[in-house]
Amino acid sequence: MVKKLFVVLPTLALLAGTALAQDAKTVLQNATKAMGDVKSIQFSGTGHLSAVGQAWNPTSPWPETIVKSYTKTIDYGSQSSREDRLWFCMQLKAGL
Repeated sequence: MVKKLFVVLPTLALLAGTALAQDAKTVLQNATKAMGDVKSIQFSGTGHLSAVGQAWNPTSPWPETIVKSYTKTIDYGSQSSREDRLWFCMQLKAGL
């Protein structure tokens, strides 16, 4: 019984992986049809960043970087990209 499971389970996993790959390919093809011939893409946003383990001491919070604006543009035709950021750091030195 155990030997059969060692054969059946990997076979089922392989078949499931193949089915998912075909489904993902179909999804990507449908998305390409819906969007048309994409020449470039641009996305933007705001937020903040923190660096894990970079605090001044173990009890102080991590230094935070405020991102006021962020824009990334990728041009596939010219194989180039541009990234614009406006950000500033808040340095907290607790206990020093």
